[in-house]
Amino acid sequence: MRSRADGGTARRIALCGMFAAAAFALSYAEHVLLPPLPLPLPGLRLGLGNIAILAAMYYTGKGGAAAVAGVKVVLSFLLFGSPVSAVLSAAGTALSLAVLVILDFLPDGTFSFIGASVASASAHCLGQIAAASLIAGSGAVFYYLAPMLVFSTAAGAVSGLLVNLLLGRAGKGRETP
Repeated sequence: MRSRADGGTARRIALCGMFAAAAFALSYAEHVLLPPLPLPLPGLRLGLGNIAILAAMYYTGKGGAAAVAGVKVVLSFLLFGSPVSAVLSAAGTALSLAVLVILDFLPDGTFSFIGASVASASAHCLGQIAAASLIAGSGAVFYYLAPMLVFSTAAGAVSGLLVNLLLGRAGKGRETP
C-alpha cells in the first residue's frame, strides 16, 4: 500500500480536513450511536474512524494521515474519554501509524488495504497493551493481547475491505489480492 499523495498544499489541507471530519464522525457513531458489542472483554471497539485514517494515508501521505489521526485522538478524548483512555488511544495510534508508514515504503501491491488495515489494527492493540502495562505497572495486561488481536484482525479486515470498496468507487482504489 503506497500513498498516492498528489496535488497542491491547499488540496491536501482540504482532504485532511475532510478525512478528519469523517474519522471523528465514524468514531462518534461508534461511541454514541452503536451499542457496546456484546463481548466478554470490555473496551473492544470496531475502530471505524481508522477507515478515514487509512484513506487519508492513501490520498494525502504520511503527514496527512498523522494529522487526521491526531485530530481524531484529541477530539475523541475531549468528548468521550478520560486521561487514561487518551494515553491508551495515543499509544495505539502512534504504533498503528508507524506500521502504516513502514508499509508505505514497500513496493506497490505488497499489501492491500485489507492487509494494511489488519497490520495497523494489530499494532494499535499492541500499543494500547504496552501503555496499559506501563500505567498499571504490571505485565499481566498482556494476557488481554491475544483476544484483542483476534478481534482486531477481524475488525481490521472489515475496515480494509470498506476502504477498498470506497476508494474503488472513487476511482482510486486497488483490487485486493
